[in-house]
Amino acid sequence: MSITFDPSEWLSCGRLFPQGCPPKIIQDEIKHLEAMPLWISISTPSPDLSVDTLLNLSINLAFDDIDKGSVLRFFSQQSALNDSELLKDFLSCPVSSFALSSELRQLFGQAWFDGCHSIIHAAFPTTPLPLWVLSYWYSMAQVMVARWESADNDGFIVVMEILNVLGCLPWDVRWKGFGAEGSVRSSELALLLADSKINGCLIDALIMSVVHKYMLSDPENCSRVAIKPLALSTALRCDASQWKEYATHNAFKCLRYIGDCLHDGTLQCVIFPINITNLHWAVFEVNASQQEILYGDSLDWTCPSADIDVMRCWLKQHSFKPFRKALGMPHGDQHDLYSCAVAALNTIHHAIFQDHCFLMM
Repeated sequence: MSITFDPSEWLSCGRLFPQGCPPKIIQDEIKHLEAMPLWISISTPSPDLSVDTLLNLSINLAFDDIDKGSVLRFFSQQSALNDSELLKDFLSCPVSSFALSSELRQLFGQAWFDGCHSIIHAAFPTTPLPLWVLSYWYSMAQVMVARWESADNDGFIVVMEILNVLGCLPWDVRWKGFGAEGSVRSSELALLLADSKINGCLIDALIMSVVHKYMLSDPENCSRVAIKPLALSTALRCDASQWKEYATHNAFKCLRYIGDCLHDGTLQCVIFPINITNLHWAVFEVNASQQEILYGDSLDWTCPSADIDVMRCWLKQHSFKPFRKALGMPHGDQHDLYSCAVAALNTIHHAIFQDHCFLMM
């Protein structure tokens, strides 16, 4: 085969598109086909725009998704119009929804291999558009999702002080928190005010903010209490084969250090969040001075005994006798399905700063 891309060797030949890792000449050709012209790319909102600016942009609503079985009708074997031949009001035409544009991107490779050269807009079925239109639809669909997650959120209306802050932030850039574990995208901050799950990156960023506050407020005693991110609970949940190599396995480097500090008395306790069945955030405290393990759960779920057993095995590696399971950590009461992350953070705050416990009205 030739080094440069030859359509006759790849297209309309009955080939299956290599979904896993296409050859480089295929990847390069796809990048060329998906590349938006400059006048289009500069019209898509930059991730550096503030949330206020993003919400005030005039963007057309997505047209409705179609049945899954008919998605391929968006692809056409007709030759696409040249960029100069596009409709004058192309940028004002409705774009596809995020779900539809995502599916079209997944089907693009095989449709291209099958001889499709253009995209058909549902509103203009006789106008074959260039394949880069998929990139444009997908980019704009991402923007609309971000707008909906922000604008449809009651918290952005009720908590005006937070809106004033978030409104000045770029809508989708990576922010560095307090420490390497604290990296989070600004678009993820909206989850704090939404009826949706909080991801691990955001939990870690919040945890590191508590650590930073604790170090500033009580520098003399902060070394006695460790507040750790999710890496600690992840290490505790390593499989049995890894635990057999506890003394040397890199996965336990953090646990070995904390265990040694608990044993020699330089550390009194460690507090950390933990995820329960991929649904719920709770908090554990391992207190060496009292030889006990405490659990704080805003839904008052039963303390996960498997995690307690693993912690006892971990502490045994550092010559501790089994810690008793003490009464639960003081915590707030949660009455919905999505406030557990805020409640878990508040449980840690209460343990360190004696803040009021989380209370849902």
